[in-house]
Amino acid sequence: NGDVSAYTKSKTLAEKAARGFARSHEDVSLTTVNPNVIFGPLHSGKSGTSLRIIESIVQSSYPGFPKISFAPVDVRDVAWMHAEALERDELDGERLMMASTPITMPQIARHLKSNGYKVRTMALPNIVVKMMAIFIKEARLVTRGLGTTNHYDCSNTIEKTGWTSTSQEEMIVSAAKSLGFQ
Repeated sequence: NGDVSAYTKSKTLAEKAARGFARSHEDVSLTTVNPNVIFGPLHSGKSGTSLRIIESIVQSSYPGFPKISFAPVDVRDVAWMHAEALERDELDGERLMMASTPITMPQIARHLKSNGYKVRTMALPNIVVKMMAIFIKEARLVTRGLGTTNHYDCSNTIEKTGWTSTSQEEMIVSAAKSLGFQ
């Protein structure tokens, strides 16, 4: 399917394979924790793909940001969910989706700005991003997500675990601080 990125496809196929393995081995129980983009404080000193979103906003020399959206989850919430999955037998076999309300790059920038970061907050028109994509590789990477907002149904996760998401402002600002941006 041309609408699905290679990354998304690989994650989906890996989960399907793991679920197939668990079904064919009675002694194996599998619970999957499926976070969307992960923000929050960095612990290893090396940022992954998700935190590059924060880095790109803080370090950007562009006048604004594309209107692409993410549904971030705090890394501490993800760690808590993994612990819940390990400790609670009633979660065996569950698929625990984790996502917050979708937020765009300009909205992320506004959270940073309101917390003292000197960042631009303008939303670039989609046509400008598409024109930039002709010359700038990073812009090409985001054109697929322009004008779309993905919503995720986390009702099963919330119902089964009682999870409430850390605020987006907290996860964004704590990510920026842990990356060394003050």
